[in-house]
Amino acid sequence: MSTVFITDGDRPLGTALRESFTNAGFDVAVHPANGDAKSLAAAISSAGPVELLINNAEPEFDRLAFEEIDENIFVNMMTGVARTAFFAVQAVHPIMQTLGGGKIINVSSSAPVCGMTGGAHFTAAKGSLYSFTRSWANELATDNIRVNLVAADVTTGTAAEDGGGETPLGRPVTIEDVVETITYLAGSGGDMISGQEIIVDGGFTRVGF
Repeated sequence: MSTVFITDGDRPLGTALRESFTNAGFDVAVHPANGDAKSLAAAISSAGPVELLINNAEPEFDRLAFEEIDENIFVNMMTGVARTAFFAVQAVHPIMQTLGGGKIINVSSSAPVCGMTGGAHFTAAKGSLYSFTRSWANELATDNIRVNLVAADVTTGTAAEDGGGETPLGRPVTIEDVVETITYLAGSGGDMISGQEIIVDGGFTRVGF
């Protein structure tokens, strides 16, 4: 049976993803945020045949003016989001090569697209996933690995929440909305989709704050 590997799998979205894929019959392995390269490699190598990697990161953070963000705060944010994703992909790549392909889904936010007051460190970290997605989709295509990004604007303090909880579609984004999008990309519907960014925000980003 194929394995789904989820980083930050004990946070709200990570938990919902773990439950969804487990209920669908997959083996699911998780790893906490802020994992270093060695611990990620060990966890992924022992997880089994990982055909789907979900780079999830749900950092808790204070909304701070950029002058208030010290080096420790900045490094912790970048470590929990960018470093974890980067080295998770390094670790899973040879496994997916052996399997003949796989899928990687990076979970980001719309904040890097439209900006975020009091969250420069968050937008920098989450914005790195947009760049990673484009580079990996190109670099890993020859190994039949599809790489996409889903911007999950729920429980992160961005998009709909900053706009009062509503979207142009008349309701807030839910975790279930995000799970359904990721599930679609993970399934056969996503077989010919790579290098793409899907922002799950009910159209909020395009309308503006």
